[in-house]
Amino acid sequence: TLDATNLAVVLGHVFEANALASNHGELPTPVCIWGPHGIGKTALVRELARARGWGFVEIAPAQIEELGDLHGLPTRFDGGTGHAKDGRTGFLPPTWVPQTKGPGILLLDDLNRGDDRVIRALMQLLQTHRLYSWGLPEGWQIVATCNPDSGTYSVTPMDDAMLTRMVHFTMAFDVTAW
Repeated sequence: TLDATNLAVVLGHVFEANALASNHGELPTPVCIWGPHGIGKTALVRELARARGWGFVEIAPAQIEELGDLHGLPTRFDGGTGHAKDGRTGFLPPTWVPQTKGPGILLLDDLNRGDDRVIRALMQLLQTHRLYSWGLPEGWQIVATCNPDSGTYSVTPMDDAMLTRMVHFTMAFDVTAW
């Protein structure tokens, strides 16, 4: 369990290690920050991105009702677009999907408040930094925040297949750190 100050230091090291891994053709390891509501998990990640001058995109899986909100809008392409060719169906990525090379952070805020189907769909993004219809640009890292599955919060339990795709940290409130 880490306070905001110590967690920021640890995350800085993780982000550096992920950047080195990316330089060697490996995917960055996603991070999950656990803790109760209101202690600054989201604010910490947002501030880390801002302080580094990185791109930042935040989505809330709990607000995603349809998987199309993840995959994008189906459309027909007639070739020459780099998408589906020969009149086949392709997908236009959602507007929140980063389009420029990183560094950047995609924040999956309150991941375990999302519907089970949405969480399962996001597992592929955590593992490969892609969904079947789009991928994160080079240099982007994924951070998720979660509330404890303690019976106090309305959350969706995540199985080991999902949990093992992230490195986990628990954040605790500390008056001094604030």
